[in-house]
Amino acid sequence: KPGQVCNGGMSRICFKDSGDPVSLPLSRFRSIFSLRTGIYSPLDRAVLGGHEIILQHANSAYVDLIVSCEKEMRPNAAIRTAGDADETREISREEILCLVDNAAQGILADLPLFLKENEGAILHSPGQGVLASGSAENLFVHKDAQILPGVSILTDDGPVVIDRDARITPFSVLSGPLYVGPGAMLDYVKIG
Repeated sequence: KPGQVCNGGMSRICFKDSGDPVSLPLSRFRSIFSLRTGIYSPLDRAVLGGHEIILQHANSAYVDLIVSCEKEMRPNAAIRTAGDADETREISREEILCLVDNAAQGILADLPLFLKENEGAILHSPGQGVLASGSAENLFVHKDAQILPGVSILTDDGPVVIDRDARITPFSVLSGPLYVGPGAMLDYVKIG
């Protein structure tokens, strides 16, 4: 489950990337582990959980590039003792791709932490001129998001979470479960 990927009291998370970095354009200069699989990425969840984060890959140049971009990660260059293995949770590229396919579950699992981090900044109303269908309890709009009149938001099938500084223009239709990231610009889209 997405919310449990980096939980469980482990002190070390080893992101094990066995794929060819060129084969996945989504992770050109970033680790695949930084792709959002809900509101957060597995890397975000590990950082928020206070875990030590290690990247393992056969290509040391790739590891150096990713570690230089993802400051929370370090290369798997340290020799681990037998006791360390008990505290290490390995997460593979394949597990992340499964989580991407189940991003709706990730949104639901990450929602409590998102609300805690943004306490006092989340509204359940999209503003004037915006059509909201479904439960207002499933609508989470950051106070710094801009939703223009003429947008439709449907929360019947799951929550819609709109993060800070997101901007949504008229005639856009958003259907839950959906997470709109910080600074996103949605212009005349139907998504969800």
